[in-house]
Amino acid sequence: MFFWSNIKILYNTFEGCTYRAIRVFKFRDVLIEGNTFKDCFGSIYVGASSNDSKAGDTILINNNKFDGATGNVSPISINGVTGALTKNVKVINNTFKNLSHVSGGAIYLNFSTSIFVSYNHFFDISRALWVQNSENVTFESNKTDVTSL
Repeated sequence: MFFWSNIKILYNTFEGCTYRAIRVFKFRDVLIEGNTFKDCFGSIYVGASSNDSKAGDTILINNNKFDGATGNVSPISINGVTGALTKNVKVINNTFKNLSHVSGGAIYLNFSTSIFVSYNHFFDISRALWVQNSENVTFESNKTDVTSL
């Protein structure tokens, strides 16, 4: 199965996107770093299509800022499908704020494995992490605060 690989999305500003600012399907070896996402419908979607047998693999989401959301969609959604789990994703050193209306959490995992979520800072959120149908998830050394940054 074909994968796009060695993708780098660095130091951009995404503001007011009406769909996902970044959508990663069947990508391998992806770095998303140093970006700012302001009032986007959804910021980053990593996953597989429902009729695909391959999902994303080896993705680093590092040192990004997520501020607000225009809908009730998690800024980071990591999804696979039955039989094709999205795997080896690290979400580290990010800042999330102004997301108290997003019921799905700042980070949503579904049909994923080997996920590492650490050293993130969450301000004014309803939920930091929501996990479904996933395995081998590490959530450690994160900080939450109900006050605004």
